[in-house]
Amino acid sequence: MTKINSEPKKINFLQKHLSKIFLNIIKNFELLFWITGLIYLLLITPETNSFSFCPLNQIGFEYCPGCGLGKSISFFLHFKIIESLKTHPLGIFALSIIIYRIITLIKNIRREHNVKYLHLPSRT
Repeated sequence: MTKINSEPKKINFLQKHLSKIFLNIIKNFELLFWITGLIYLLLITPETNSFSFCPLNQIGFEYCPGCGLGKSISFFLHFKIIESLKTHPLGIFALSIIIYRIITLIKNIRREHNVKYLHLPSRT
């Protein structure tokens, strides 16, 4: 009896599954981006956090119409609604748009999944 080397099969199996995982991450990058951003805004302390991702702020401009949106969302996620409105009046509106986009992306993923695995009877 000859011994069959199973190492190449294991490597091919691992490569195939890792490539599927990687492709799913790339395909759903926007969803991961929005969820990660909201988790970050939930975990920070908006009163003490002064770091800004704003490129205009990094260059040195003093005014940007979007500055404060993240901090406003963070205040709202910490149930500090008055501070949220004071920081940026459109923060709650921006959060609602982000949540709507997350829900839409999840619905699209579920719809694709259902269509892919939906087995309809043949019409013969």
